[in-house]
Order: sequence, then C-alpha cells, then structure tokens
Amino acid sequence: MTADVPAEEIDRLNTEILQAHKDSRPANDLARLYHRGAHLLMVAGDTDAALFCCSTAYVFALEAGEKDLVRELHATLCEHGREY
Repeated sequence: MTADVPAEEIDRLNTEILQAHKDSRPANDLARLYHRGAHLLMVAGDTDAALFCCSTAYVFALEAGEKDLVRELHATLCEHGREY
C-alpha cells in the first residue's frame, strides 16, 4: 500500500471483517469495521475500494440506525458522486 497504511493493517482488518460476518455480529459492528476500512483505503489512495467499503458501511449503518454515522457516510458518498 503506502507508507501511511501498511498492507498488513488492511489484511488484518479484512480478516476481522470476514470473521465478523461469520460470527453474525450486529450491523453496527459491521458498519464501524467497513467505515474503518474505507478510511484506511482512502488514506492508501485506493478510492474505488474505499468507496465500496463506505457504501457497505452506509448500508449497515442504516440497518443499525446509526444516524451520525449515516450522515457522515452519506456526505462522503455524495462528495465522490456515489450518492445524491
């Protein structure tokens, strides 16, 4: 990735996300994990992957009723032309 985000950190988060799905963790947990992934990938310069994570976080945040996170994610998606 970049010096700012080691590939190992993204790999660890990916493993954590997969385990969270296997464990059927609640939507708010998944929203926060994908949100963290979106941030890491954006810092790493992988905008498309970051926005995929952001979209996924948005869906889980909506499901969980995480209003503040929904607003933040929606703003990010709008900023990048992925939501209106």
